[in-house]
Amino acid sequence: MPSTQAPSSPDLAGRLQTQAIIAWVVTAVGTVTFHLLHLYAAVGEVAALADGHGHDHAHDHGEGGGHLDFYTSLTDHNSGSAWQLVIFLALMVIPPAIGLAYATKAGAIIMMATGLIHALAMSLDGFAHGLGEGAWSTLALTLVAILTPAAIATIRNIQWLRAFPTHGAAA
Repeated sequence: MPSTQAPSSPDLAGRLQTQAIIAWVVTAVGTVTFHLLHLYAAVGEVAALADGHGHDHAHDHGEGGGHLDFYTSLTDHNSGSAWQLVIFLALMVIPPAIGLAYATKAGAIIMMATGLIHALAMSLDGFAHGLGEGAWSTLALTLVAILTPAAIATIRNIQWLRAFPTHGAAA
């Protein structure tokens, strides 16, 4: 007859910690992938504009400056845009690093909070770009590359938190 007991707490907690960390790493990779694909698409649009084969859709809606200003500012050596993008993407390593450094309940809570804040900020950025550009592909990529892995990471994080013993439990 198979055992109905849960695995021992350290084994279960260790497995759930590993799964949560891997899920946050996948979210970080998805975030970087989203921005790289969006940047490549923007570079293609800038090239099409320079060739005279395209037009900036932001001007269709009466917006000044166009939606490609941020990406074209990446080539300006006096602009902080490139550093802002790199630093913000590099911050995505913080949740898995916290999970590796602190295998405690507080570490799990901080890992989940920092991961959620960053994933939500990146998702809002993706939705703003998708809606502003009228591009359903940007919205879909935000859902697939950022929100889905973040949701899975959050679920794994909550499961890891539940594996910690409660204060009222008898030893």
